Amino acid sequence: MTFLANAASLPCASSPHTPRSGDAWPDGRTAGISTLYPNMARVYDALLRGKDNFAADRHAALLLQRRLPDIVLGGLENRHFLARAVAVLSHLGVDQFLDIGVGLPYANPVHEVAQRINPSTKVVYSDNDLTVVVHARALLAINDNVRVVPGDLRRPHALLRDPGVTEFLDWSRPVALVVTHVFDWIPAADPEAIMHALRDALPSGSWLIFSHATTSHSHSEQVDIGCPDAPPRSAPMALTLRPHHELLRIMAGVELLDPGLVPVVHWRPEHQPLHSTPCAIAGAVGRFGKH
Repeated sequence: MTFLANAASLPCASSPHTPRSGDAWPDGRTAGISTLYPNMARVYDALLRGKDNFAADRHAALLLQRRLPDIVLGGLENRHFLARAVAVLSHLGVDQFLDIGVGLPYANPVHEVAQRINPSTKVVYSDNDLTVVVHARALLAINDNVRVVPGDLRRPHALLRDPGVTEFLDWSRPVALVVTHVFDWIPAADPEAIMHALRDALPSGSWLIFSHATTSHSHSEQVDIGCPDAPPRSAPMALTLRPHHELLRIMAGVELLDPGLVPVVHWRPEHQPLHSTPCAIAGAVGRFGKH
């Protein structure tokens, strides 16, 4: 099922050839920055009441929230889930993290949580939006144990070949792969194939921190928040919700820690949630089986 938001009311560029910020062309080039189109990272930032967004992003966030009233709560709880998951793995001795699709800066990011427990922990952040990469590099320039590299989850082999990944992390030891609330923003992706490629490339015994927007239906649903006059080569702008069984299939071969795949608000909460309605994002943490 596809929900079509009122995309025609979004403030789109008048020129059909103006690319959106962060769009990746098939030949690998990345489009210039444009504030006239909504951008995945900035829409998410707008949903969470951040400051790094523009009118088009806020409008798209509003349309998304109208279709999915729990999406803001889910986004906030997803951030808290990630912090708890990183802390759990850090206490288990994990000291290398690869966070793909990191997005714009937020409170308690992976490196801050992990390095409070083990200051020598190394973290690589990756994103396909060069605006995000430049912003993150500027903020993290003084942290010698953090790297920020451009990379697209849809091209896992190319991402993992980046020297910032291959030469910075120790590939003779396990790495924690962080893929939280990312696959759901890439409607054309094949998450099962991508996860399989990542699993095969990671060192044996590596870990996964995973979350994804979910639905109570038995089939995937898509909320389209793109512009109808966007250039034909630009990436679609939509949020895909997948049911529980599809998320488990994406994580096939991962030995999940308790409590398994659950709404992120219920994954090892530090206190009783103040709300009773499960949020729209499910999460899990587990270890890749031997391969």
